Amino acid sequence: MRSTPLMAGLLTLGVAASPALAQRVEELPRGARVQLVTVDGAAGRGYVDSVTRDAILLHVFEQRGEGSSVTYRRDLVRSMEVMQKHTAKGALRGGVLGLLIGAGGGFLLGALTYSDSDCDILACSPTEAGTFAAALGGMIGTPLGLLIGAARGSPEWRPVDLRR
Repeated sequence: MRSTPLMAGLLTLGVAASPALAQRVEELPRGARVQLVTVDGAAGRGYVDSVTRDAILLHVFEQRGEGSSVTYRRDLVRSMEVMQKHTAKGALRGGVLGLLIGAGGGFLLGALTYSDSDCDILACSPTEAGTFAAALGGMIGTPLGLLIGAARGSPEWRPVDLRR
C-alpha cells in the first residue's frame, strides 16, 4: 500500500494525540481497574489501592478468597493501562445484538407457530408470519439492547502516564 501525505499526517496526529489522552498515575482514583507490565515482562492486573512517589500498590483478587495487595516499584513498571467504560460503544453493541436477537427470535417464533387457521391480512404463510414477528421482535429488542449496552458499557483500556 502506498503512503500518501494525508495518511502520514493522520498517523502523526493519532500518535501525537495518544500521550495527551493518557491519565497520570497519581490521578487514578482508588479502586480503578488497571493492568501493567514490568521491565522484565511480568504482567499484573488489579485495582489501585494507593500510589506513592516510589510505588504502586494494587489489590489483586485470586479465584477464591479475599485477594491480596501487591506492591510494584514505579521505576520497574514499563507500561500501565486503566480500564474505562465507553457508554456509546456499549450502547451500539447492545443495540445491534438486541436487533439481531429480537428479529431472529421473532422470525423463528412467528414461522414455527404459524398455522393455516391464522391466515389474516398480515400473514398467510410461515415466511410472512416470521417476517412480521421479526419486525416486532426487532422493534422490542433494539431499544432494550441499547439500554442494557449503555448501562454495561464497553471496556476500553487507556494508557497511563507513569512519569513523576
